[in-house]
Amino acid sequence: MYDEAQLVKLYQETGSCRAVGEVIGKGSEWVRKRLKAAGVQMQPVGGRVKHDILEDELRTLYQTMSLAQLADYYGCGETTVWAKVKKFGITHDVYGAQGHRHRPREFSEAHRQNMAKARKGKYLGERSGNWKGGVTVERLRLRGSREYREWRVAALALRGGKCQDCGAIEGVMCECCGTRVRLHVHHVESFALVPERRFDPTNSEVLCPKCHYSRHRCKPGEFGGTPNA
Repeated sequence: MYDEAQLVKLYQETGSCRAVGEVIGKGSEWVRKRLKAAGVQMQPVGGRVKHDILEDELRTLYQTMSLAQLADYYGCGETTVWAKVKKFGITHDVYGAQGHRHRPREFSEAHRQNMAKARKGKYLGERSGNWKGGVTVERLRLRGSREYREWRVAALALRGGKCQDCGAIEGVMCECCGTRVRLHVHHVESFALVPERRFDPTNSEVLCPKCHYSRHRCKPGEFGGTPNA
């Protein structure tokens, strides 16, 4: 059985009630109560650790070292360093008040290749957040089909081979941009929503690219446009 003097000596050597308890086979609380009863000044447990970070030194190092490097230099966490940066009002000469946290990340070519390999095939098909059950692939197939090409030719013939808004003719030189006009055939009733009229020549409107754009720009969600009042 350990007497009071022995407990005090062990505590002075170890500085921890837990360590003393492990030596004598008792719990740390049992040791603490005995030492307190003996009038021993107990060392504080836990609490915040104060780090000696000088303002002038941090201001200089902050220009060339990252938060991680500064944390390693001072032996503390990045949050502690950032708190000191804000407290001292330190700014970065290049990146301003946000400092290194505002700096764009830079990756080496090898790092970029590794990231590309990690992502390859990961978000394809059903794994993609934009997956809609394969309807996009089917629509692309239909728009490249013979039926679609025949529908376009029939629609151009039906509308006289010119834009129904401005009268531009297929193949003429555009006065605005200096390129040859290639007429678009626009579905009046939606290609996606009205499948039974996809290849009906009467469900068409022949437009030049500029006029076709004007048709879509006033539809919500298309070309960034907003609907007319």
